[in-house]
Amino acid sequence: MGKYAIALLMMSVGLAVSSLSLQAQTNSPGPSEIAAPAPKTDVYFINRAKNLARQAAIKANGGLERYRPDPIMYGPAVQTAYTNNSNGSITFTFKGSKPGAPAPSIETVATVMPDGSVNLDYNGAIRGGTTEGSLPPATLAPSASPTSTPSPAAPFNATPTPAPSSAAPVNAPATSQNSLPTLDSAAPSSSVPSSNPGATPPTNTSNKGASAPTSIADEDAFLSKARNIARQSAIKANGGLDRYRPESSMFGPAAKSPHVKNADGSLTFTFKGGSPGSTNMTVESVVTVNTTGSANIQYNGSVR
Repeated sequence: MGKYAIALLMMSVGLAVSSLSLQAQTNSPGPSEIAAPAPKTDVYFINRAKNLARQAAIKANGGLERYRPDPIMYGPAVQTAYTNNSNGSITFTFKGSKPGAPAPSIETVATVMPDGSVNLDYNGAIRGGTTEGSLPPATLAPSASPTSTPSPAAPFNATPTPAPSSAAPVNAPATSQNSLPTLDSAAPSSSVPSSNPGATPPTNTSNKGASAPTSIADEDAFLSKARNIARQSAIKANGGLDRYRPESSMFGPAAKSPHVKNADGSLTFTFKGGSPGSTNMTVESVVTVNTTGSANIQYNGSVR
């Protein structure tokens, strides 16, 4: 009889504990709603977004012949005025002016989405006062999302200078099915090296306002600017972005681009490229950018 009593007592205790547990679960409040933290933006996207914002402003204001963005938009991206938004986008606020103008006259606020599209939130006279000679406000529809590499800024105004006598330009047609056509037909002869003897020297592309680096920060800014100039020179020489895309290292952090610093302070970039959408690199370019911002295309032909 004692065993039955003990068994009944244990069953009663178990039922009581189960009831309390069930009641606690029923009456417990639901999980609290905690806002998801804002996504962290990596330096690669910051740099890419800076380039896209700058290019959008150049396009909206009539190109480099009519407008130049603040030089800070060519230096390290982390030194620009930008804001990380909760949806992963980045908003840049910067100024610009007509080429050679003593003071900026245009203010641009550009938001770059994670997919690479750009919205111009504002593009007009500097707010708080209109500067004489400012460009008319312009709007730009969101750009299409890039599929592989972002579009670099339009090439700078060309200023022809003699090419180094020790580097003869070579132009050899690519042999791959996805390769580019011969470079003679890809761009005007004034900007593309020719294989014919006595051809016109390669065109130098100048970047107004470039100066020799005097500190580590200046060196980083000059490296980034020189990388952009070298990339733009190759794009122009090979017929534009519709026909040619440089390798991805020429869009990422400038320090990781394939370059060599020369004794005179100039930088030489050696990189490859190919047809848009192709993984087969068929063109090799060697471009030297000096401390004044001019670029010499020393080689631009088939991959050696």
